[in-house]
Amino acid sequence: MKTTISFFCFILISSLLCPVQPAAAENNTKQPAVAAPAKDVQIQVSGKVSVEKMQNNKDRIWFTDLQGKSYRLSGELSGELKDKFAKLGENNLFSLKITPDGKYSLSCEKTQTYVFNDKNEKTLQVDAKCIRAYFARIDAVVSAKRSDKPGPEPIRDTTEEHNLIVSATPHKSAIINPFTIGEIYGKISEITLNSAFKTLTVTNRDSSDALKKISVIITQNTRIVKKIGAAEPIILLPNALSVGQEVTVAYARDELKNEALFITITKE
Repeated sequence: MKTTISFFCFILISSLLCPVQPAAAENNTKQPAVAAPAKDVQIQVSGKVSVEKMQNNKDRIWFTDLQGKSYRLSGELSGELKDKFAKLGENNLFSLKITPDGKYSLSCEKTQTYVFNDKNEKTLQVDAKCIRAYFARIDAVVSAKRSDKPGPEPIRDTTEEHNLIVSATPHKSAIINPFTIGEIYGKISEITLNSAFKTLTVTNRDSSDALKKISVIITQNTRIVKKIGAAEPIILLPNALSVGQEVTVAYARDELKNEALFITITKE
């Protein structure tokens, strides 16, 4: 197993999707903040429908209204809506009556790349893109027609993007240059959470690797996600970690310590 990753080619893209309770608003750098739809209040919206095929043979129905607000639709009329979408294709314009249920999902894509700045220093460049989609029930398909006019880009949740970027960017005080980015896949053999320094020890699954095990520090910047099989990724807190879990850990190593950047639980 390869346990170190070059600064020139370390690129990590992660996609997070998890149901959460709604915040007050969402915004985009090019559009004003948009309030969350009222819970359990029927509204009529117009926009474009798209259907995402999932690995479990289920479909996700996405809807972006003409203001750029995104929805995930479900309900007894899902079949009718998908049939109309199949006839119209992606170039469509629907008018729907829907009822939001007060929850939403966040779909985030995060890219991390180590680059050299103008001072020839190795720095971490983090980019993120997050779309907030509100869950809603389909109450009626008012109209459906073909439309070649492109719809607006979905409004991005820049607050969540900022949080992801901040959490993924190691502070200069936290990691002393020069440092190495590494990754290990194996089982948690030891864990300490009830102390000032939370630590995790992972035993390498690849017994032929020179790195047999490693202990890392879990900080407030460590991102912990459970991603098992085809299930959607779930963001977790450190107390969800336990001995025996199979994990992939990306870490930053310097002369003093190993700091966990990302911990992904792959098997309970």
